[in-house]
Amino acid sequence: MESILVLVDFDNYACLNTLRSQRPNKCHINSCCEQLIDSLLGWCRDNTVDAAEFKIRLYGGWYDGIDISSQTDLRKMLNAFIRQYGRTRKKSYRILMEAVDYLLFESNTILTKTQQQKEIKLRITQDVLEQCQKKEVCTTKVVADWQRTGCPGCQVQHFDLLKRKCQKNVDTALVADLIFAASNNDYDVIIVVSSDYDMVPGILFAGIQNKNVVLFHNSNRIWYRDMIPKCHIVTCTRPTYK
Repeated sequence: MESILVLVDFDNYACLNTLRSQRPNKCHINSCCEQLIDSLLGWCRDNTVDAAEFKIRLYGGWYDGIDISSQTDLRKMLNAFIRQYGRTRKKSYRILMEAVDYLLFESNTILTKTQQQKEIKLRITQDVLEQCQKKEVCTTKVVADWQRTGCPGCQVQHFDLLKRKCQKNVDTALVADLIFAASNNDYDVIIVVSSDYDMVPGILFAGIQNKNVVLFHNSNRIWYRDMIPKCHIVTCTRPTYK
């Protein structure tokens, strides 16, 4: 039985931003994980891997604070799916899935505060404003003035409203685990599930170590293909949501 380590950049794979204004819910998360497992099993069938044990590690911004009690809603939904799914056997395949908050080589250190709020900076220059054909009613100028001075009525500043959630240490943790796994012989195959260019250094190292590395990506075009010649590249479809 082959031992397969699967390192998943969850945000990159799940494409939950395609839900637009709809917040991810339990059904979305369950569907995403099930489609991921189906893609992995499909790869096994296509490559005549008759028996395998999958260790699937899901990397993401699971904590929005320093304390371990600060789990995000996404992490809680993933945990619920993992508890329900458990250590599952599908025919001759065994599957163990976990939402990762520690490194393979340092399980005693919990990686918290992996999701943070970041200010969105609007760079509206005078050159942009000058190009407007209707300067007297230009809403871009209104936004630029508000960004510079705030609203004279409510005193709300742009940095109070224009924020987005971003992940910290997630890609770094995945690449660190990839390099560690490539440095030993615990796994027969290492699968990286991501279309992110940040994965390339770890994949290059694994190739130098002559490890069997597979990259699952769901982008239309992977422009860095020639940089990782020793890596087998598989195009997987993006998860679809109802």
